[in-house]
Amino acid sequence: MSISEQDLGTAPGVVTPTDVPTEVGRAAWAEDTRRVLTRGLLVRASLAAPGEAQALRFRALHLNLPLVVAVAQRLELTDAERLRTEHAALDGLHEAVHLFDPYGDAEFSFFATAFVEWRVRTALRRARHPIRRGRLAVVPRISRRSARPKRR
Repeated sequence: MSISEQDLGTAPGVVTPTDVPTEVGRAAWAEDTRRVLTRGLLVRASLAAPGEAQALRFRALHLNLPLVVAVAQRLELTDAERLRTEHAALDGLHEAVHLFDPYGDAEFSFFATAFVEWRVRTALRRARHPIRRGRLAVVPRISRRSARPKRR
């Protein structure tokens, strides 16, 4: 009897491909995989040498790019706004990757979403008011009286 002819059955609790709904199952599987891999990469990055740690954080950043898309969809950004805020969103994700504690209880996706959303909202506010008016340097005015030499 060959292996392909054997009835292997399944252990209780094991999910087979026929048990998983197509889109819902794939999305949940992808989210779980991203969650586990991100934490694993960031734990390894905390223990690695600087060059390797940077490469591991870079992988974690790329693995979590769908978070940027999810934030943009939740904020209902137009295509032009997405293009305008894309760099800011990636900065937020980069900041989250560097500040996340992989040994803590927090989930990276919740942690990073806050950073990405804050950066996107800030970029949108700045785009609405492109001219920043800071404090002008105040130059003291010299009146004509004070410029004249005093008479004795």
